[in-house]
Amino acid sequence: MISINLINNKANKKAFTLAEMIIVVIIIGIITTFALPKFTKSMEKERARRLESNLTIIHSALEIWEANAQSYPANGSQDLDYLNNSLRLNILDSDFNYTYTNNGSSYTVDAQKIDNSYTIRLTEAPIGPTNPSCQQGTCP
Repeated sequence: MISINLINNKANKKAFTLAEMIIVVIIIGIITTFALPKFTKSMEKERARRLESNLTIIHSALEIWEANAQSYPANGSQDLDYLNNSLRLNILDSDFNYTYTNNGSSYTVDAQKIDNSYTIRLTEAPIGPTNPSCQQGTCP
């Protein structure tokens, strides 16, 4: 005897309904609403840590240069490429524009955020003849 089984293709299909897809999209939207601000804040903290590290490296390299040469490199205003080449550094930063300025006895390094939202300034000036802790010519 031959048996014939009819297979109902519609009954065997596994698929999501439109309502299920809409619910999933709404849930993903809610999760994104809460996660995105935290992600943005953590990225800004990471940029700040990297900037602090870069400025510390630049400061240390400039102080080593000054200790060896008795002056800071090149008078005038220079950019990060100049600092990398002169101080033999390899700082790559796409979030900030760096500007180095030297007036002979002191320097400043400005790091300006690309979107111009803020600028951080590293300043090094010679130690003055007076101690700020001294009062009226006497020191403790």
